[in-house]
Amino acid sequence: MDVVNMLNETYTCFDRLTEKHDIYKVETVGDAYMIAGGLPVHQEESSYNHARKVCLAARDMIHACYQIRDPSRGRHIKIRIGIHTGKDFFLCL
Repeated sequence: MDVVNMLNETYTCFDRLTEKHDIYKVETVGDAYMIAGGLPVHQEESSYNHARKVCLAARDMIHACYQIRDPSRGRHIKIRIGIHTGKDFFLCL
């Protein structure tokens, strides 16, 4: 149950950060939290600004993880972040 609470705390924090940075939460699948800039509809901003917002959110997510403890180890959690920029392509099967 402690791990479930930790994940809930983490994703709640990430949800607040997506709102703060005006980016879109696409989906949470397992331990993957997917976000996007410029969605759900194309916004009239430069793509540079979309990428900037996503990078700032990623930075804040890393910093937030220093405050969240892994109950099984007693240390702060670690995350991996991958960022893709450019023309988007989405396929749902």
